[in-house]
Amino acid sequence: MKALSKNYLKTQIETASKPQLLLLLFDGAIRFAERAKSDLAEKNFEGSYNGLVRAQRIVVELLSALDATKIPPELYKNLTGLYAFVYRRLVAANMERRAESIDEAVSILRHLRETWVQAIEKMDPETKKSLSRETAPPMEARSLSVRG
Repeated sequence: MKALSKNYLKTQIETASKPQLLLLLFDGAIRFAERAKSDLAEKNFEGSYNGLVRAQRIVVELLSALDATKIPPELYKNLTGLYAFVYRRLVAANMERRAESIDEAVSILRHLRETWVQAIEKMDPETKKSLSRETAPPMEARSLSVRG
């Protein structure tokens, strides 16, 4: 069953558009962080560490994919700041074994994902049909703080 899941994901990645790949990255970061939180609760520190490292790597990929020449400078600055903050929260969660830090990171990742979904839909209404909001759990409405 695991092999089928890996094959499905591989096919999904290979056939995805750039906007879909972006959303898959968000989904992966969220999934790995949430799995790490579960592992942390079960005192599976190795599993928690591995999940957080994978989420961190995805956030670094999201950060490095930003192209300052293609987006307004203020947006670039804000996104790099948010991605850096999420990365720091994931690192803190790993070092301090704090589920609250994971929650902060996941909350921001979900907000960013939803924002990207809305931006993608506005840029290309046809993409709306192919984007699935079911891959990431719905967000609850809350305020967002980026204090470290």
